[in-house]
Amino acid sequence: MDGDTLRDLLAAAYGTRLEGISLAHDDDREPAAISLADRIAPMLGAPLADRPAPQPAEEPPPWPRWADVPTRTAEQAVDDVRAVTTWATARGADLEAIEIRVSPTGNRSVYARRPIWRQDPVMFVPRDLMIVDENIEASGLGEVMSSLHGELASGHTPLAVWLASERLRPDSPWRTYLESLPSTPDLPAFRDRADMALLVDTTARLTALRHRLTLDGDHAKVAELLGDQAPSLAALAWARAVIGSRLFKLEIDGNDRRVLVPVADFFDAGDGGDATWSYNDADRGLVVTAARNIAEGEEIRLRYGEFTNAHFLTHYGFGAPDNPDDTALLVFPPAPDPLRDVAAAALWGHPLSQPVAIEAGYRIESGFRRALSLARMRAASYRDLIKGTDAGRWDLNELLWLHADHDRAALELIADAARAGIARLDAHALTDVTTPWQRTVATVRAGERAVLEAIVALRERAEPYLADPSPWPWRRAATSMDIMCTGADCLVRSYILMIADELPR
Repeated sequence: MDGDTLRDLLAAAYGTRLEGISLAHDDDREPAAISLADRIAPMLGAPLADRPAPQPAEEPPPWPRWADVPTRTAEQAVDDVRAVTTWATARGADLEAIEIRVSPTGNRSVYARRPIWRQDPVMFVPRDLMIVDENIEASGLGEVMSSLHGELASGHTPLAVWLASERLRPDSPWRTYLESLPSTPDLPAFRDRADMALLVDTTARLTALRHRLTLDGDHAKVAELLGDQAPSLAALAWARAVIGSRLFKLEIDGNDRRVLVPVADFFDAGDGGDATWSYNDADRGLVVTAARNIAEGEEIRLRYGEFTNAHFLTHYGFGAPDNPDDTALLVFPPAPDPLRDVAAAALWGHPLSQPVAIEAGYRIESGFRRALSLARMRAASYRDLIKGTDAGRWDLNELLWLHADHDRAALELIADAARAGIARLDAHALTDVTTPWQRTVATVRAGERAVLEAIVALRERAEPYLADPSPWPWRRAATSMDIMCTGADCLVRSYILMIADELPR
């Protein structure tokens, strides 16, 4: 297959235009390049299902605020808490061990009313108080919404449609609970361009903007289906924000369910988590259990999950300091060689002749592995790539270890991308950190900078191991490191374990 045929096949398979890319053979092109093209061509099947998430062409507008949900003062929030706890207790909830406190900003938090011993129950909320997707699906509205199954950008949208409609029902059995929900969720989806500009060059900004894009399309589909009965765009935005920040995922009677749990959604997030939760099928309710001894007056926090700060900020409105699950953006410039550029488009869906942005973290997982494969392909000679292809060094579209000098060069390309990321973050560092939003942004930016610093350090820290091509010293080195490592230590250990698996035995 000649270069022009490869170019035409790529253009047809991926729905793109490659007029500016020449793969035709000429006397100046290394013959190995054409040989490599012959090996790339069989990889060109249907476009990959796991393509990188598209970057918004321009910043989508913020979600509108719902005027029908009035803003509540801190004093009114105290009344709301008193009303919802009284309502829940009267219907079977056990809240005897806790009290809910309201901050001057209206935030609700859970504190121990008395000493609670480890493994003792903290709270019980019966199934009848919960709003479960199973019940919504079985309702008239749920049956109508089922026709949109698989067409909506967010799995939360059907429940959000019900929540927005139920919020307006005067006779709703959840009326007291619904009135206690926040009127103006403090999430990036609702923030203006000036606020979002503080997140420039972060994964958090990209994640938040992608999240914004999921609303309009879903609302249009819902409006077409329900007509005058559809919630407004602002009502759906409010409901989506509430669900995204307050939803529990529980196993009920052996089935995974999305659930809103009154009062249990007052717990703030904590690093280790002071308590755990689960659904008890025998007692038919949510049980929150102490994970340690908790003194009277102590705040009780739940671990929300292992998420990046981009996820925490987008869905909950906060960033976690020293987050071991954080990620940052690695941006690689366009490949200087067109053949490698089209190979990356074919294998990974990367944009042609444009920078490639990849999210990577403290572990060699999907994002970092993609970055490493890209760097390995760019760092290798044509002959190395041909030998690697013939030796089976491609696995599920990932380029595996070729030799030590090659991985040194690939790690240096990744370190260069990380250094450039640090420079971009520093160029837009906050000079004023006084408002809550600015403090949150500062936490997010610091977390992403720490990830990039760890990636820069990987090249030097991996050097002592790169000289030995045997997997056994690599595995011994990794097992000698603390399995509970964090930060740069975790990245180094993860890289060493990966190489131990990749080295030919």
